Amino acid sequence: MQNQEKLTKNVVKDKVLGDLPGWDLADLYDSIDSPQIETDLTDMQKAADAFAKNYQGKLADLDGDKLAAALAEYERIDEVLSKLMSYAQLVHAENMADPKLGQ
Repeated sequence: MQNQEKLTKNVVKDKVLGDLPGWDLADLYDSIDSPQIETDLTDMQKAADAFAKNYQGKLADLDGDKLAAALAEYERIDEVLSKLMSYAQLVHAENMADPKLGQ
């Protein structure tokens, strides 16, 4: 952090502005280096590939139970991907000057 240093999980000290509120994102991931992030990315890539293989071009032929199962699987994938995206966006928003966080 160029002008900032992290004091606690939710306070950032800026050399010009002083103490600033920071995000406490522990409910999502422990840190940007959390191995769970890579695990979730890998798992969701596999799940998305399987979903496409199972359902691409086949939705019109599914009965109600199979369509419900497809929707449940889609929602499960979307929930994890939304968690990943939210975490990335909030970490970046906390310090947009840090190029590592911008990646």
